[in-house]
Amino acid sequence: LQFKSVVLEDITFAFTSRTNGTTVSTHVGRFDGEDIEISISPNKICAGKIYLENSVTSVLYTVRRDTVEAVTTAEQGSLFATDFGSGFDFEIGSIEFKDNNLSLHRDSVINTPKFNPNHIELQGISLDLAEVRIDSVSLDATLHSLSAQLPGFRILQGEAEIQMTPDLISL
Repeated sequence: LQFKSVVLEDITFAFTSRTNGTTVSTHVGRFDGEDIEISISPNKICAGKIYLENSVTSVLYTVRRDTVEAVTTAEQGSLFATDFGSGFDFEIGSIEFKDNNLSLHRDSVINTPKFNPNHIELQGISLDLAEVRIDSVSLDATLHSLSAQLPGFRILQGEAEIQMTPDLISL
């Protein structure tokens, strides 16, 4: 599939996994994509430019006791899934986010006044990424700017060269 331009505005959707109960809800304020190509042989998504503005994503997941025990007793595997388990390779020229919110909550939704890794709430996320390349063994990108508000602190101007393998993150 090839798309010269894709524009989505004011779309809301939700998903709940039947296998692990994870719930994801998203409201897309505005999404613009240019020069998008989606292939299933091989599994690959390419885009010249992606823009996302005024979107809100909430994720609620639970950690079951049997899941924790399975992880701690499993053989040592890779630390990171560079393709986030998607099975797709990605090549994106530039990604820009403007004023987006993301929350990740474990077991319950609680607003915390200080940073809590079980209840992460990023607000006002703005970022500019370039040369994003993701596959099953690596992730590379250039972060030109990042700003966001978290409980207890704020990121004003983050920049980095990002490289990730299943066993290493380098910033």
